[in-house]
Amino acid sequence: MRHVDIVSPKILNFLTKKFKIKNYEELVYKIEESLLNYYKISLLDLNKYNDFEKKEKKVNFDNYVYIYMDPRYPIEPIEIYDGKKCSFLPFYIGKGKDKRSKSHLYFTKNYKMFNTIEELKSLNLEPIIEIVYTGLTNLMAHNLENHIISDLRYKNIDLCNLTLQNNSKNYDKIIKIEELHIEKSKNQLILDTLNNTNNLKEASNKLGISERTLHRKIKGLNIEKHQYGRVFYFKKK
Repeated sequence: MRHVDIVSPKILNFLTKKFKIKNYEELVYKIEESLLNYYKISLLDLNKYNDFEKKEKKVNFDNYVYIYMDPRYPIEPIEIYDGKKCSFLPFYIGKGKDKRSKSHLYFTKNYKMFNTIEELKSLNLEPIIEIVYTGLTNLMAHNLENHIISDLRYKNIDLCNLTLQNNSKNYDKIIKIEELHIEKSKNQLILDTLNNTNNLKEASNKLGISERTLHRKIKGLNIEKHQYGRVFYFKKK
């Protein structure tokens, strides 16, 4: 059964016209994103009951989280994540890859963000755009983005984001703060991939890195192979 078979034709027609959706994949993505946001479900929780990431042929660390700031309002520096600070009022947090961070300058369906950007343009100004963290999987970026949104809203910062996250303390019960430790997540992903593939070539292909790079990471992370089987583990230093 196709995912959209459970949605009435009336709603499908509305979504297609409202958001100018051109293909089936984009429609499914919009419905899934809306459900995740409405029920405050993290992809981390979702993956506890599914194996989406395990089924992926390749895990790409090409996503990042970015922040938009208003140059009109300098503020006392506040920490965003992992030592990254901002000195101007944040008004949007996003995630993506490639040129996603600057795409909102030319087109956005978020009316609050659109109005803010247009106000700046009328003053011959542009938003200050900075990358918060890069080298992430889609799952890592999703979790970090939502954590930052909820944390800033907890600090009473009014964001243009349309998601419902508004309390970092409650949200951390869904996404445990230790699971937001990006480097720890990356290292565990490498170990899990080694233990769920048949050889280093297959593991490197799934991780989207060269065998040489994987060798260096294994050495740098102090990962060893058990002498009685193909089981990898972190050796205690």
